[in-house]
Amino acid sequence: MVFVIGDIHGELSKLRLLLSKIKKLDKDPTCIFVGDYVDKGSDSFGVLKELISFKKENHCLFLWGNHDFQWWNLPNKNSIQNYLSKYGGVDTMKSLGASNILEAREILIDNFGGFFQKFKKYAFVDNYFISHSGINPKFINEEHLWNISINHFLFNREEFINLKSLYKGKYKTIFGHTAFEHPYVDDYKIGIDTGACYHKNRSLTAVCLDENYFVYSNNNILQPIDDLKNKNPKIIR
Repeated sequence: MVFVIGDIHGELSKLRLLLSKIKKLDKDPTCIFVGDYVDKGSDSFGVLKELISFKKENHCLFLWGNHDFQWWNLPNKNSIQNYLSKYGGVDTMKSLGASNILEAREILIDNFGGFFQKFKKYAFVDNYFISHSGINPKFINEEHLWNISINHFLFNREEFINLKSLYKGKYKTIFGHTAFEHPYVDDYKIGIDTGACYHKNRSLTAVCLDENYFVYSNNNILQPIDDLKNKNPKIIR
């Protein structure tokens, strides 16, 4: 079965719980991760090591998140250093044992550069289009996505969330980036960032595309996707 996993943000214990539940449901799953593996949570270093270990024995695809991409493009860009310092990069810095953002970036690339290089902008599974933050609405019918800047898959929020269109009239979008109080579901998209990094009781969430249910790190409920259709969850961040 195919599982798509939401934003992890350094939450190692929640990641381990969720992956163990997925493995109980399917001994040979395919896991697609929507990005934002680092920042905000306490153990980004541990998360990256866990993901690399997990992919050695499981089918995995890793997508870029905006936080991961900012670290990758950090050198000599004060604006990005300020962004990371403000939005959780200090937590990653501490988990890497670094004294500043630039030193943290060196450690990150030395240890995980090869892993980062394999990240993708987006993925397709059956009638689903998957990316970190959806897609810039002006490209909703674009045929050649590989020509589009990665930024158009990383930073979308309200304009995309309010969009009532399938990509190319066919593909429902699965996305993270915007943290909801519970998964977001409408006829056109599914949002699976449930703010795991914002409170100890908040869940890391996955969606099973074969059986149409959500899996949560913080309980044993397999919640049908349609249970949450058009429920308009509150945006946490």
